[in-house]
Amino acid sequence: MTFQGPHRRLAANDIHRVFAVTQVRLDSVGHIRDLWWAEVNAKTNVEVGASASATVAEAVAAIHAGDVVVARFPTDKHLLPGRRFVLLEHGDGIETIALEGLASTGSELADLAR
Repeated sequence: MTFQGPHRRLAANDIHRVFAVTQVRLDSVGHIRDLWWAEVNAKTNVEVGASASATVAEAVAAIHAGDVVVARFPTDKHLLPGRRFVLLEHGDGIETIALEGLASTGSELADLAR
């Protein structure tokens, strides 16, 4: 996998929606297959709706649309902020998502519910 390139930080008024991912399902090589997420009000830090299953393609589309997708780990006291998901491209050109930044104990894909 390679990064698509540097991504600019979105200004607050560029953000359409915020989604918090609480659970992921990984394939045999550790890539995200699907996920559970809920929309979150970024100002009040409250979930807007119930958690729902989503595909990686839906998360990729949300990021392309300017939405923010973050991980919500079991140890997080608040819904936001969490580690942000960013776009990655597999060698075959298919886009996926991965956590932004350096590895951190307690905030990796393996730390999310499965």
